[in-house]
Amino acid sequence: MTHSTKTRATTSVIISLVFLSILYSTLPVQATPVIRFRLLAVERYFDSINMAEGGDLINKLVTYQNWDNSTSPYVSHIHLLSMRAKADLPAAAQPCYRGTSTKANVEYEIKNFLSQAVDEEIVIFYYCGHGGNQYLSLDAGISHTELDSWLSWGGLADAYVNVILDTCHSGSWINDGASPGVLGTDRNVLAACKSDQSAWCWGCHTAFTDEGLIPGFGSATDANTDGWISVKEVFDYAEPACVAYAAGNGETQEPVSWYDMCTGNMPIVQRDSTASFPDFTYPTTAHTIGHPKYIDGPDTYVTSHTDLTLIAEDTGCPTSGIEFTKYRIDGGSWITYTIPFDLSGYTDGSHTIEYYSKDNAGNEEPHHLFTVILDNTAPETTLTIGSPQYTDGGDTYVTPSTPFTLAASDGAGSGVASTGYSINLGP
Repeated sequence: MTHSTKTRATTSVIISLVFLSILYSTLPVQATPVIRFRLLAVERYFDSINMAEGGDLINKLVTYQNWDNSTSPYVSHIHLLSMRAKADLPAAAQPCYRGTSTKANVEYEIKNFLSQAVDEEIVIFYYCGHGGNQYLSLDAGISHTELDSWLSWGGLADAYVNVILDTCHSGSWINDGASPGVLGTDRNVLAACKSDQSAWCWGCHTAFTDEGLIPGFGSATDANTDGWISVKEVFDYAEPACVAYAAGNGETQEPVSWYDMCTGNMPIVQRDSTASFPDFTYPTTAHTIGHPKYIDGPDTYVTSHTDLTLIAEDTGCPTSGIEFTKYRIDGGSWITYTIPFDLSGYTDGSHTIEYYSKDNAGNEEPHHLFTVILDNTAPETTLTIGSPQYTDGGDTYVTPSTPFTLAASDGAGSGVASTGYSINLGP
């Protein structure tokens, strides 16, 4: 009996252990999100000199672990079009070679390679060679409408797209950094020079790429100390370096930029190999207008009892969460938003509410504005008694055919919705 009891107990333990093993092995494991980088580099030529900057750019990028496909969760995809023979490329760039830099090949690579980008993938289109006012000079020119259309294909519409143009007159694509121009909407654009300037090279050595961008990955100031160098941070290094190098060679070249994605905070290289992938996207905040309200075309009328609600989200991968949401009314002091608010204490008329959010990584979204018209004043209605009538002191006598007219006015308010009346306090 004693032996038999021990046998049953041992069997029970074994069964329990097996059960727990199966249980834990079948529990879902949350996968680490894959963070993807994708580059198409195109090097053409200046005059008769085959440019080498595309290959040099690749040669530098793959020294960082987010580009060399050696470290999870980073995955990179790199293609190169060049006028050089594959054997003449840097060793790191040779596996990336996909053919010569013709217009047809550029179009094919954008539509069939860059367009494979997935949601939130970081994409770079780099071009070095001849160019003019809003076009790229290859065997046939690429116009601004063509390039803008190609860079909107497939997954590029949902990716983080960065365009780098090391070419003459490249500032013309973004109005010399004053606006998105013909290429910068929903993209970041780095241009080697202003629209009326040339992009200079000495041999196959360009002021913008070789003196600015490539050394900038290693030497730019990590302004937000996140261990990564962003597109803006590398440009902030490349711009003065390019200006100084061109000036030292007797030329004027002033790079310009436009940031329409994440205010330029998009990480390009992981300079600190221990740094986590940063939250580089700013939060988004929307507003809702409660009741009572009345909408008349572009105008929204509210009362001092109408709730105004702000809803903030921090999306992307990864996210650091909302640090705060703030608003102000008519340009007044900023107020930290916690609960819905209203316009109690304000006078009737138009009022403008400005608001924004900031996340815990320091990303601040562009400010939003909306306007409402406060109407706390009730309309006024007057009664006119027609004829026949007879007034005796405070009494007015009428006949069954005497007309009664009601006239309502709401002044500058939202307007009269309805006017009603009853006879002898009836319904």
